[in-house]
Amino acid sequence: MSPVEWLPTFFNCDLKVSNNKFIVACAIFVTTREAGRKNQVSRSASVLEGLSVADFGLGMPAALVCKFLREAGAKVSRIEPPAGDPFYDIYPAYQVWQQHKEILPAGAGADAAIQLAADVDICVIGGEGHPDMEWSFDPLELVETNPRLVVVNIEAAPEITGEAPLPADELLAQARSGFSYEHFSDRPVMFNFPVATYGAVLNALFGVFAALVHREQSGEGQVVSVSLVEGALDACRSSWFTAENPDRRFMAAVPKNSRMTIFRCADGKYVHLMMGTPGAKERFYKLLDLKPGEFTDTLDDRGMPTGMGDPSTFWGDIDAFSMRISKYNSDEFIKLLWDNGFPCSLAQKPGDCWDDAQVAANEILETDEADRQYVGFPLKGL
Repeated sequence: MSPVEWLPTFFNCDLKVSNNKFIVACAIFVTTREAGRKNQVSRSASVLEGLSVADFGLGMPAALVCKFLREAGAKVSRIEPPAGDPFYDIYPAYQVWQQHKEILPAGAGADAAIQLAADVDICVIGGEGHPDMEWSFDPLELVETNPRLVVVNIEAAPEITGEAPLPADELLAQARSGFSYEHFSDRPVMFNFPVATYGAVLNALFGVFAALVHREQSGEGQVVSVSLVEGALDACRSSWFTAENPDRRFMAAVPKNSRMTIFRCADGKYVHLMMGTPGAKERFYKLLDLKPGEFTDTLDDRGMPTGMGDPSTFWGDIDAFSMRISKYNSDEFIKLLWDNGFPCSLAQKPGDCWDDAQVAANEILETDEADRQYVGFPLKGL
């Protein structure tokens, strides 16, 4: 079976091996590409060396796709909207993501972009929407002007949903995919890392290499369409693979509405315990001198212990834990946990972050247009 025949199946496999998929995709492309060259002995360490990319995208997803393509050896040229790119003011790292690209003069416009797309190998369009500007291209028209062109089109949602024209926004994608209700049924939660964006970026990179392998054999380019909604859904793809016949490892996924391991100590302070190591649940029972009851699963424990999906007991007998822990002061309980290999931290009261020195140093606190302060994105500097 040729790479072109099995690559689509390969890229649709469990996201737990996403890093390996990217490496293997690079290797397949290099092998296929080198096989068509006279000198098959010399192989470049940069898999995309000699290829060129036109970057017309906006926001984090497009910027990261082009950043990784550039780091893989491609030459990236960027044309920004005539009125400027507003995302420089939204993401502090945006300038870093554009490093080592050829930024063409401001105001070059759509005509210059289309002309550039006719002479490159890969073109990245779409990305995040912004209410103050319109900057879009028809991917099919770009391929018509350059039949060997691979176009990466980053949208809000798949075309089949009819929602592709909607704004490609991280929070909207989390809500549309169901991620915002992944933890609790009675209230939404916004993930503090851009799960939809990261998923879309990975899908775009997989698709680019698959399209390049296809082009090596057929001589034809194509449109690679990815979306933020699909990117968010990818993160739980590994669980879906066993959904029809769940085993104990599948049931170890944290269920909705599980009681949280945050405990009140004798001094009135709260400690948050993280049970993310294999066998942690059984060891915690023993640490508190409690009988584990029905808990017998020490095998097949992925680090998420095993309440078999029951939210009330997923992390163990929270009420029994609370009674024992209430006798400790927070400092001695934290020391007990760390001494026995349990990650934990002192839980701040609501509002404490406003005066936290680390929060201020990280510039996490933001101010909106009404001069109201709020907690911003904690990983924005990455």
